[in-house]
Amino acid sequence: MTPPPGPEGHQENIKVYVRVRAQEGSSRCLTVNREVGEIVLHAAQDDRVFTFDHVGDGETTQAEVMSEVGLQLSEACMAGYNATIFAYGQTGAGKTYTMMGGDGESRGLTPRVLDHLFSLMAREERIAEGTLRFHCKGSYLEIHNDQITDLIDPLALTAGAAASGGGFVAPPHLKLREDATRGIYVENLTEEGLESADDALRTLTSGAAQRQVGCTAMNKESSRSHAVFTLTIQAVRSAADG
Repeated sequence: MTPPPGPEGHQENIKVYVRVRAQEGSSRCLTVNREVGEIVLHAAQDDRVFTFDHVGDGETTQAEVMSEVGLQLSEACMAGYNATIFAYGQTGAGKTYTMMGGDGESRGLTPRVLDHLFSLMAREERIAEGTLRFHCKGSYLEIHNDQITDLIDPLALTAGAAASGGGFVAPPHLKLREDATRGIYVENLTEEGLESADDALRTLTSGAAQRQVGCTAMNKESSRSHAVFTLTIQAVRSAADG
């Protein structure tokens, strides 16, 4: 996770959260000390100690991950700063479970962050009594074989449908651009207006269905690409004269 510069308590650096997935029936080769952020690797000769900003073990709940990772970054976004959560790990490490999860208490970090962001926006609008309005847009892209594809572009969806029906329509590959005003951006990337956390999750679900997958020894439908979902929040405040 990457806390941005900003209000007190935020730092301009990268922080690392490591979550160890529990493996039933396997010998315990790691010891996780959540209190001090340490993971001990029990080697044949000497134990090796690795220290991180936060660590989680097999008993760590999804709510605890949200508390340690998602809350600070959500509040930084509402304060007007950029923030990123980057999930990294080998196939089968538990990235999808941590980020998306399931239903109820097993909901992952992504739906929890979305819920929190939209609840914060609604709270600020209530406090402002009609003088403040938030607008939210979402984009979703895939990087596969050094090519960028829009996962929510209607043309890309049409291409996927044609391919599944026996035909093939290649989705357009987008270009990475940079200018003095916008900085680095993806040209012609679709942005959808989002009114709620449910809207954002629907966008994620429909886009995820278009991702490149392949079979591995550990996962029958492992993603073969990197995917980036970006949420852009704009606050518009009305002056006293309207």
